[in-house]
Amino acid sequence: MECLTGDVRELEFPATDEPVDLVVGGPPCPTFSLVGRSKLNSLEGRNAATDERTQLWKRLLAAVKYYSPQAFVMENVAGMRSAMNDVGEPVLRHIETAFRECEYIVRSQVINAADFGVPQERERLFIIGVREELGRPPELEKWRTHREPENWNTHRPRFISQSERDSDQQTLGEFGIITPDSESEIKPTSRRPWVTVAEAISELPPLSPAGDNSGSPH
Repeated sequence: MECLTGDVRELEFPATDEPVDLVVGGPPCPTFSLVGRSKLNSLEGRNAATDERTQLWKRLLAAVKYYSPQAFVMENVAGMRSAMNDVGEPVLRHIETAFRECEYIVRSQVINAADFGVPQERERLFIIGVREELGRPPELEKWRTHREPENWNTHRPRFISQSERDSDQQTLGEFGIITPDSESEIKPTSRRPWVTVAEAISELPPLSPAGDNSGSPH
């Protein structure tokens, strides 16, 4: 398999004189999600495996080939792991192979957004590639900042100040690409319980039905 195949050769990308560190993309998910595939396959003359959207990940491949970034990230639904392409091959394996042949070390992993401080349980597949000479992609599981509360019945929401929120932010440089001889991680004992919606919006001022922030019902 060539690193770049098909009509993606005809795509045009903005030129840049600066090196590109990261390319990020997320192909449409309907042909990869379990619900989307079921709906498509139930329609007369439609097939999720042959739907043209199944091949749109190649546009990200084309961008990576063009810019040759230090790393790339592709995000999609967890159902991509079981999706098949038009020739009966697992889509995920096909994608991983294509990027590896572009000289990237590739790691695919499913994470739950709630484990990273998002006030919503949402599983997503992340395909992360790092140029072979730079190391290997991070194991996102080791970077989880939150965990499911041990007992929701006794869990008390923890309201966080804005200054504390700001101090928790990490830059991409601090997160870093993991090198072969060193791999940091967040210890399980330091993980906070999942963030609730109440905690996430607790710093917002109260609003009245009239739209002001006085908190008054009139």
